[in-house]
Amino acid sequence: QEAMADLMEQVKMEYMPAHQEDPQGPPEIESWSPVRRFQHFALLFIKYIEVMRKLNDCYDQMLHPQKRALMKKILESTIVRIMELYETLIFFNNRAKSIYLNFDDLLMDLKMDPSSVEIPIPKYFSEENKDYLERRAQLVNKLLISKYNSDQPEVDQKEEMFFIELKLEDAARIIQKNERGRQGRERMLEAMRIVQKTIEEEKKRQMEVTDEEENDKEVNSLTVQKVFRSFIAKVYIEKLREKELRFLGMVPTEPQENDPSRVMEKNKEFRRMKREEHLYEYVNGLEETKKVIEKNEAMDLEDSMKEERTKWALKVISLKENKEVPEIKDFYDKEKMELLLMSEEEARKKLDEEEAAKKAEEEKKKKGKGKGKDDKKGKKGKKGKKGKKEKKDDPDKGTKWLGTSENVQKLEQKIKSYEETWEEKDETDNPNQKYDIELAKASVRPVIEQKVREQVDKLMEAELQNIRIYLLGAPKKGKKGKKGKKGKKGKKGKKGKKGKKEKVAEPPPEGPADALLGNPALDFLGKMKGGPGEKAVGNRAPDDMLAELVDKGILRKLVPCKLSDFIGTFNYLGSIVQHNLTLQDKEPDPSYAQVRQAVTNYAILPMGAPTLRQSAPLLTNTLLLYGPSGCGKTMLVRAIAHHLNAIIIDVSPYTASNSPYKSEGKGYQKMLYTAFRVAKEFPPAIIYMDECEQYFGGKGKKGKKGKKGKGAEFAKLKKDLKGHKKYLKAQHRVLVIGCTSKPWEANKADLKTFFGKHVFIPQPNYGTRLDLWNKFLSDQGDVLNSKFNVNTLAQLSEGYTGGSIEESCKKVLTERRKSVLQWRPLSINEFISPLSRTKYTSGQEYTEYSNLTYELLGLKAAYDKQKKEQEEAEGGDDKKGKKGGKGKKGKKGK
Repeated sequence: QEAMADLMEQVKMEYMPAHQEDPQGPPEIESWSPVRRFQHFALLFIKYIEVMRKLNDCYDQMLHPQKRALMKKILESTIVRIMELYETLIFFNNRAKSIYLNFDDLLMDLKMDPSSVEIPIPKYFSEENKDYLERRAQLVNKLLISKYNSDQPEVDQKEEMFFIELKLEDAARIIQKNERGRQGRERMLEAMRIVQKTIEEEKKRQMEVTDEEENDKEVNSLTVQKVFRSFIAKVYIEKLREKELRFLGMVPTEPQENDPSRVMEKNKEFRRMKREEHLYEYVNGLEETKKVIEKNEAMDLEDSMKEERTKWALKVISLKENKEVPEIKDFYDKEKMELLLMSEEEARKKLDEEEAAKKAEEEKKKKGKGKGKDDKKGKKGKKGKKGKKEKKDDPDKGTKWLGTSENVQKLEQKIKSYEETWEEKDETDNPNQKYDIELAKASVRPVIEQKVREQVDKLMEAELQNIRIYLLGAPKKGKKGKKGKKGKKGKKGKKGKKGKKEKVAEPPPEGPADALLGNPALDFLGKMKGGPGEKAVGNRAPDDMLAELVDKGILRKLVPCKLSDFIGTFNYLGSIVQHNLTLQDKEPDPSYAQVRQAVTNYAILPMGAPTLRQSAPLLTNTLLLYGPSGCGKTMLVRAIAHHLNAIIIDVSPYTASNSPYKSEGKGYQKMLYTAFRVAKEFPPAIIYMDECEQYFGGKGKKGKKGKKGKGAEFAKLKKDLKGHKKYLKAQHRVLVIGCTSKPWEANKADLKTFFGKHVFIPQPNYGTRLDLWNKFLSDQGDVLNSKFNVNTLAQLSEGYTGGSIEESCKKVLTERRKSVLQWRPLSINEFISPLSRTKYTSGQEYTEYSNLTYELLGLKAAYDKQKKEQEEAEGGDDKKGKKGGKGKKGKKGK
């Protein structure tokens, strides 16, 4: 109830405030400044995220299957509205054309946490249609076991940056050198121990020689008390310190059996299990209810429908004076159905008027045949001029974002239907929240009516045909098939047209019978076949092509992770920096929180469900992730696949060149067609292209041998990739993700046109590096001490990525090193050498990334256009001045 109340309040806020003087006048928002508009829509965006989080929890924990079905529709409409608002905010963004939004000033005014801007990812994206997803997973696992004897996900092997291949003799010399050094250190340590032992023995001997006075008993007792009291005080202080740190949340607490968070998670799992049981009962109950209604009500429905159609047909035949017999499709025509409600005289008058109007139209057509060609020419000329005017006089595109969208109106209708159905419904007799029988009957009855209607229409069509034969006689045989000009019989020879008519979608796999809670058939709409290389592959079974991709190492199973594992801090000064930028300035680096937000909006939410895919405001089939090596591009791909429960088809140049496709004729073309076909047949799917710059490399001039190096064979596939992209429709839940750490090696124009959205993942800032060091060090166990300063490491690692930080932690904290931490604590100096051996982002590379971002966002083109307009304006003023000067000289001469 709280979630629905908040949602209704948000829908009311959607209707823009009008002028105070005229409440029914135009929206006041049209007169607002761009900053105020942005803040208005940003507030809606934040509130909708909060409502979505509540609705997501409700949908996850709700037991009632029918209520849950309606809740899903409301949740999906809310998600669509969030995506619409994201595009609206990009349009009104203070930084024109930037897809990275800053909410820091607004969050400060609202006193909200940055986590309130994080868009939650619904769990049902990866859980619904379980039957189909489980069968797909079993098929893939079976193929992996037959190929690799294991169905475990593979871990990416990272190459050593300073790896040197050594011969056996060189390796033996290095080992000998290190061993001799170790032996020398051991001998030195042994000598130091002997010397220390000798010194201690000499001290003992001197103490025995000297006459020592006997210690007094009182002195000894005071010494004992002193030591004991200091020990007690030390223990007390340590306990007090530990208690204070635990209160502040700086010490990890041990999990307790009755921990409220653990108890809550157990209850949630129990409710999910009950939810599945209620859904199973509901699906079976629908089938039983359908049988009962068919048995009790189908006959009565059939009789009433027959009687209604018979009366209509007899009345129409009588009005036509037995000269014409209607068809059953005319029964659903509203104008013709009005004949039933009219008297005979009115009906005849209307028919006479229609016939007179038809005759008048035919006469006009006959008269206008001579002028037809001239009119067409004139119209074509007008259309051309009109098109030019429309381009010049385009209205402001931003007006489409003002006011409420169609989705908001649908959302309002769904809220009203929820209130009417469930708000005041008395459910005291249903404490277990099982399905409602009356509502089940109401949902099944239209299906049965449709089935009976089809049967009755077929019977009535046959009866009308019999009446037509009786009144008008049988149709002549000569009209059955007209012969063509070149001896073709009838219309059978036209195969092309026949092919166009027969567009039959392939049947979906079996899935849940409940269309309200998720229809798997929506995953398989649209054309599966088509694309470059179709003839080379042939008409093969989808399972066969899937087995081929697994066998050749193209379909991979990677280690899953969540989007929240992509650690990064929020930018608290983004708005201040953004307000001071001009078109000439480069785009500042986005924070990792903004990267997560962009990936969620462009990759996860539109792909989460078939309905979301088809109703998303912006259809994105392709996404480019670019940034330094080790910044987390592949990790984001794994997170997207995990949240969508999608298969990963890796067509990266490295994977393809190591597969058997390399040795086959046109092997790479076959690989691409098979990959896209399997992705459409087994959705959701991600086609992953690492090092995608090799696919979009620029063509060099003839005669240059250097251009035929690495990636030349993949640059030939650029045309095939573009062809496959054209065959990706809204019905296909397929996403092509390209990753590159060297985008300057690719053709920038191709990157811009092929990929719908481009997300830059920069090197981490100080706050993100601090979080990464803490995370990777804590993964190794309790290795830190009070003297170890992580802030220093975060400062020293500027320019290094998260992958470099993780690699250096693994190199330092080996099992042997962790075993001696008690005697030799960890120090910062140990990390400097391993960190220096990892990949570093140079200043030149950073400049290349900034320039590419500036160009891909369209900022460079906008700045060039603005600069050109200014130059033209200045040039026009100069010309006017020169002309004026010449005129004055002429006057003087006269």
